[in-house]
Amino acid sequence: MRTTRGRHIRTALVLGLAAGAASAGVDRSGGVPESEAAASLRLTLNLAAYRLHVYENGELTRRYRVAVGKPGHRTPTGSYRISRVIWNPWWHPPNRPWARGKKPTPPGPNNPMGRAKLYFMNLYYIHGTPYRKSLGTPASHGCVRMANSDVVELARLVHEHASPNVSPSLIERLVANPRMTRTIWLQRPVPFRVYSRRAEVLDGRLEVYAGGGDPVELRREVLAALTDAGLGERDVDADRLEHVLQMAAEGDVSVPLATMLRPAASSGLALR
Repeated sequence: MRTTRGRHIRTALVLGLAAGAASAGVDRSGGVPESEAAASLRLTLNLAAYRLHVYENGELTRRYRVAVGKPGHRTPTGSYRISRVIWNPWWHPPNRPWARGKKPTPPGPNNPMGRAKLYFMNLYYIHGTPYRKSLGTPASHGCVRMANSDVVELARLVHEHASPNVSPSLIERLVANPRMTRTIWLQRPVPFRVYSRRAEVLDGRLEVYAGGGDPVELRREVLAALTDAGLGERDVDADRLEHVLQMAAEGDVSVPLATMLRPAASSGLALR
């Protein structure tokens, strides 16, 4: 887990286009309707990055590395709402061919659901896992896997924002006792957006995720991410863009958005 409260770029161009995006009711970081972006807590998942992002009062505060659905069992994209948290859950095999012959597993260190699961769609959860090596890969049957320590932290945060009526002492007992199962419905469902982008701008940085594929398409996706952040192609340093694309062929890339601007476009740019 990494907490980010990084630098934010301010230019007249960025602010002008950001205002236009807001007036259209769109949060460009993940395509979230304005009503959801205004929630005190919302989550987004970029499947291409294997990253779950946490926004509190509009600010990106946490990122978690996760596992997502493998081929044939893709995690569905779209907008959802997390409605309940199940602490220390049992695992009951679903009525699916891949689960045929498997038996229910009680809470404990070998439970594939881990310490908690957060429901967002029928048979789909964000949940803990004992299989830490699967994080950062397409490994699940559609659910979103997190490290158990991360899912406990996330579940605590969800209760803090979405079920303030729940006693903190109850949460502490559930954390302390890994075999104590409890389902807690949320007073305010938490918006959860699932999308897949190999390039996006987060917290003032251009993030490009490796993964092969067509380099021409990746270039288009990077330019689209920059456009969503308020930068036109004419504002982008062409040499810097090509360097980023070359680096992305080897691995993930994260660079300050300011470094992508042509010198003329960056005049008057302020950082904070």
